[in-house]
Amino acid sequence: MDFIQQPIQVSWQHRVFFTTGVFEPANSLLQQVLEADAVAEMPRRVLRLLEKLGFELGNDDLQRAELLAGVEEFREHLGGRLAITLLRDIGVGFEVNEMKVELIREAIRELTQRWKP
Repeated sequence: MDFIQQPIQVSWQHRVFFTTGVFEPANSLLQQVLEADAVAEMPRRVLRLLEKLGFELGNDDLQRAELLAGVEEFREHLGGRLAITLLRDIGVGFEVNEMKVELIREAIRELTQRWKP
């Protein structure tokens, strides 16, 4: 059988922590590493939940100008102070009183690129 052999080089980074007694109650390193990994996974968990609830995360309607205009209209409806609940994790909400339009646009771009149906 004929084949072509092509060398490849892969770059990979991995965190290494140095400790002793990793399972000892006084050593909190293992817990800190596990919590950091859980925090990094939270946005993806929230997006998967929203998708399971039926939201179309890659929907082209997110790009419509009316969406951002609606946020401004909602702020005016509330008397000038915005009150929007966002998710930090599943079941963990927090309220914001300000939303930066450029950050919303950037989040929409990233969401529609990553979450195409």
